[in-house]
Amino acid sequence: MFIVSFLFPKTWLLYLASCVIGFGAAVIWTGQGNYLTLNSDSETISRNSGVFWAMLQASMFFGNLFVYFKFQGKTHIDHDTRLVVFIVLIVLAAIGIVFLLLLRPAQNADGELAGGDENGPLYALKRAFSLFTTKEMSYLGITFLYTGIELSFFSGVYSPSIGFTLQMGSNAKQLVGLSGIFIGVGEVVGKYQSAHSDTV
Repeated sequence: MFIVSFLFPKTWLLYLASCVIGFGAAVIWTGQGNYLTLNSDSETISRNSGVFWAMLQASMFFGNLFVYFKFQGKTHIDHDTRLVVFIVLIVLAAIGIVFLLLLRPAQNADGELAGGDENGPLYALKRAFSLFTTKEMSYLGITFLYTGIELSFFSGVYSPSIGFTLQMGSNAKQLVGLSGIFIGVGEVVGKYQSAHSDTV
């Protein structure tokens, strides 16, 4: 829905879609973490998390590669170019939803369906809030705050500012895609480095 909102550039629609994607991201990241946990054990959780993260960041690489070539030689992104880019992204999102719906149910080592917490969602929510108030989590909160600011900068400010910088020349719009490619490559290399190093 968020990508679709760009086909109809209205301020109120963008804010509404941003709220929806924020809620949706919370739900899907929680579900993804739960699914990953149910399908992993202590020996495979690190590997499975690494594979998931690499696939996620590879999507950033390929998506921006498409944008890089689509914006080639453009000083102004016309309606037809925007339409093609957003339709491609919408189709890819729809394919992702189909794959999401086709995920097999999680099974434990005995081949039985893995169950969740029997106490219910309210109990889990209370436990999450009690965890949030611990001293260790308050220390991590500083890191979370920095990560959120840094993520919003490089995903929402940095690349578009390249595209609007006149000193970048006539290919400034194309450099937006190139910036995203390098961010994606950096994320994959960083994940690989942290997975194969004892010090990072």
